[in-house]
Amino acid sequence: MLEVQQLAVNYRSVLGLEPVSFWVSPGQRVGIIGPNKAGKSTLLKALLG
Repeated sequence: MLEVQQLAVNYRSVLGLEPVSFWVSPGQRVGIIGPNKAGKSTLLKALLG
């Protein structure tokens, strides 16, 4: 299980990713979709550390 609570990313004083919360159950598949510059890659990089 993956649980994320209020994950946000800042670049200096610029908000790169607004706070997001979600959970993924074992065996569940998830897609991350959105327009360009929406923060999809930023979210994945933050999850990977």
